[in-house]
Amino acid sequence: MKRIATVYGLYGAAGLLIICAAGYALDALHAWLASMSGAVQAGLLVAAMLLLLAVSAMVVAILVGRRRHAAPDLKVVTLAAMPELGHHKAWIPAVSGMIVGGAAAAIGRRLGHRKSRHEVSGDA
Repeated sequence: MKRIATVYGLYGAAGLLIICAAGYALDALHAWLASMSGAVQAGLLVAAMLLLLAVSAMVVAILVGRRRHAAPDLKVVTLAAMPELGHHKAWIPAVSGMIVGGAAAAIGRRLGHRKSRHEVSGDA
């Protein structure tokens, strides 16, 4: 069970790092676009690209959901899932991942709104 928790913990950490890397890449893209065309246009372009990706993901989900497939035998699925559902320790990696992700988002948002020393002192 410890090995499974370690694996899920590593998956959670990898997922958090992927989210951070994607955010950092979006920030770099925004900065690059802002240097070329202005901050408002760059923000609108990044938002439009994210909206296009979200709509594309929804369309793919709808298309995949419409596929006809044989219904799984619920008795087999339930019996296979019972050992994992019975252990409360199986939820620890998921809950800890949500806590770490929420804390990282809050810290990132807080750090993103701080002014630099040059902006505060007027040296810029």
